[in-house]
Amino acid sequence: MLPQLVLSDLQLRKVSRIVLGAAVYVGALVAADLPWTPARVALAVVAPVAGTVFFTALFLVGASLTFWWIEAAELPNSFTYGGRDFTTYPVTVYGGWFRGLFAYGLGFAFVAYYPALALLGRADPLGLPAWVGWLSPLVAPVAAGAAAVVWRFGIRHYRSTGS
Repeated sequence: MLPQLVLSDLQLRKVSRIVLGAAVYVGALVAADLPWTPARVALAVVAPVAGTVFFTALFLVGASLTFWWIEAAELPNSFTYGGRDFTTYPVTVYGGWFRGLFAYGLGFAFVAYYPALALLGRADPLGLPAWVGWLSPLVAPVAAGAAAVVWRFGIRHYRSTGS
């Protein structure tokens, strides 16, 4: 059932987004003229994969909501697409509870912002230690594990519509 869900909306334009995004990412890494270390290379490779795992987990949780809610698409979309937009800006532009909830509570800061700081060797303007930028590969499996629990719970307790 999960493979059917994952492949149900595979469109060619989405594949082209991946190719274009990868090309821009590699181009930016080359243009940044960074001193490459084995750890920095590992983070440059693992961070996009971790971000993909993180957003896949969000999509899975959103799909799981349809076990209980009719027309549940808009709530998950606010987190998946809203989260995508959230990650396109530095975390410092958000304030107070909003930053706390989305950046740290839901983990969006670990998709792009903190790995980018670590790759560039920049200090966090908010004062978090430098090692936080290396947490992306740890946050993604936690999100995937939580999504798997929600999905399995939904599968086990699904009772059909009766039609």
